Amino acid sequence: MTVVPAIKPDGASQYIILYGGVFKKNIDLPYLNPIYVEQSGITVDYSFEQQMSQYTCAYMSVFNSSDGGMHTTMFAGMSTNSYNEITNTLEYDSLVPFINDITTISRKQDGTTTEAISDTRFNALVGANAKFIVNPAIPKFSNNVIKLSELNGRTHVGYMFGGIKGQLPNGGPSTPSDLIYKIYITPDAPLPVELSSFYSNVSGRSVSLKWTTSVEENNSGFEVERISAGEITSGNWTKVGFVSGGGNSLAPLEYSFDDKELNSGRYSYRLKQLDFNGNFEFHNLSGDVVIGTPIEFRLSQNYPNPFNPSTKISYDIPFDGNVTLIVYDTKGTEVMDLVNENLSAGFYSTEFNAGNDNNLSSGAYYAVLNFNPAGASNVLTNTIRMILVK
Repeated sequence: MTVVPAIKPDGASQYIILYGGVFKKNIDLPYLNPIYVEQSGITVDYSFEQQMSQYTCAYMSVFNSSDGGMHTTMFAGMSTNSYNEITNTLEYDSLVPFINDITTISRKQDGTTTEAISDTRFNALVGANAKFIVNPAIPKFSNNVIKLSELNGRTHVGYMFGGIKGQLPNGGPSTPSDLIYKIYITPDAPLPVELSSFYSNVSGRSVSLKWTTSVEENNSGFEVERISAGEITSGNWTKVGFVSGGGNSLAPLEYSFDDKELNSGRYSYRLKQLDFNGNFEFHNLSGDVVIGTPIEFRLSQNYPNPFNPSTKISYDIPFDGNVTLIVYDTKGTEVMDLVNENLSAGFYSTEFNAGNDNNLSSGAYYAVLNFNPAGASNVLTNTIRMILVK
């Protein structure tokens, strides 16, 4: 892991952060959660998962006394993700290849953590097992954490050298690095968007996300991404929406996004904040969102209705059992058997397509949902009326 000295928001107390372990126990993938080591004990931060630089790499630790923020810049190394400049997305690789990206992990005064990707990159695949040596002439704490608030203008803060240098194509031979980099900080360049809050509310099978920014510069907007908590190690986040940003603003701005019709399960969310130049920064929601099982048997009205040629039928199953969903015409003739199987308790949706080879005529149709709970002899039934208009 990358073991990082850190300063608490009080601007004096010291502790240690462990970032990016190369392997999890019994899993051939990196460990993603920060670990905080203090005199009082050890805490694992399950609210944040590190996306980049998960192998021991050169790092620079900086404390900002003006806001109590602790910032650690990771200089490339090896990572399950790398930044694709063409598509402006993260590309996942379970082989943990060498990268040339520079990222900064920030732990704010309120304990929340974010990860930002710099638009500056190294000219080689370097950083793995490299070292950063602090310039002895700059203001710093006894544990070599740089005092950002005491820097003025562009400042030479140290050197990066040594380690392993990957060769292209990635995954090929590697050699000892013969490169030395001079590292500079310009402290008067603020973060483009400061997120002051990010939280969620759950209602039934819908999740309402709300967040607030305290300041914005060149903010294009936010991509909302979701992943099932059980699949977090895959890195296969799904974009579920986009919310336009405020561009430039010195006043607080509030945002919201509703993610609806979710199945039962545990989900993680994050925001991908993008500026108009294509740069981006991730903000993870603290904790998982849980969509539980329904409390009653229910068949919802199809949507859209009237429809042509397809519509969605949603239904709630409060217990495990056998479920059938059958569509009939006005004469009681079976038109289509949509569902006939044993299902676990949860929220479900099924598409009814009256087009393609079905060639159904305009008119009214009835969807009948039958539910036989496991171990019970009774059958529950609900019916809705649907209108097909061609």
